[in-house]
Amino acid sequence: MNNELMTALFEAKKALDDANKAAADAKKEYDTLAYEVLASLQEAGIDKTSVRGLGTVSWKTETVANVEDWESFYHYIRDNDAFYLLQRRPANNAVRELWEQGADVPGAVPFTQAKLSVTKAR
Repeated sequence: MNNELMTALFEAKKALDDANKAAADAKKEYDTLAYEVLASLQEAGIDKTSVRGLGTVSWKTETVANVEDWESFYHYIRDNDAFYLLQRRPANNAVRELWEQGADVPGAVPFTQAKLSVTKAR
């Protein structure tokens, strides 16, 4: 095995880990500040404001679905042929588990994807 290639892989992995940690820290700080700004705007009764040379901040409400009774929701989907209410993405772990039990899952076929695991030494 090429040691230079492996060394480069681990260096790239470390750089990616460091960047992901920095991004996670920045996201946490951003989310905290965004929450504080939103609360401040709501408290002041303002829905839009701007800072000269920086930009504009505004907020609005949006209605989203929060399913509290999945069984009823699924019955509605089935009874009304309303499968468009679901996102199209299989639960890979669940489908894989059925395949491992020998079940046939109509419409789904296995796709083997290579995954490389890189773990730093401790």
